[in-house]
Amino acid sequence: MAFEIKFVGDEFEDEGVRLHCLLLSIGDFAEEMYADVTNWSTTDYERQWLAQLNALIQRQRRGALLTSLHDPKVGYRIQAWPMWRENDVVYFQNRIIGMLEREPRFDPDRLSELIGERREEDEDGRTISQWHIPISEIRDFLNREVFA
Repeated sequence: MAFEIKFVGDEFEDEGVRLHCLLLSIGDFAEEMYADVTNWSTTDYERQWLAQLNALIQRQRRGALLTSLHDPKVGYRIQAWPMWRENDVVYFQNRIIGMLEREPRFDPDRLSELIGERREEDEDGRTISQWHIPISEIRDFLNREVFA
């Protein structure tokens, strides 16, 4: 499978935080990471993923897949995979998005406004790791994936 995002295994608790492992596959790249499910459920994440992926299919230029949201009321620190659609190719990068202000409240539906334009280098001139796949791989995922 060229693109996939899903929860694997069971939830567990670590120092008062509920976590659930998720798997993200982009082409030949695959990574397991832990989503904070203390305040946001696996269903909340899956809805966000589907909304963002469907928006890209509908020609939205950018979006992001939330992979860990510690407190949705504050949204200080968000782990996400920003996505940029350029013609029929989707580029992904891994980021921690930190906000300095508590207000306004974090709105997952407006996440694309926080990620900005795609850059291939950081402010120090270092290459930013990124992965890309054809948009058809996301269409294929959406056609086969039904979250329980």
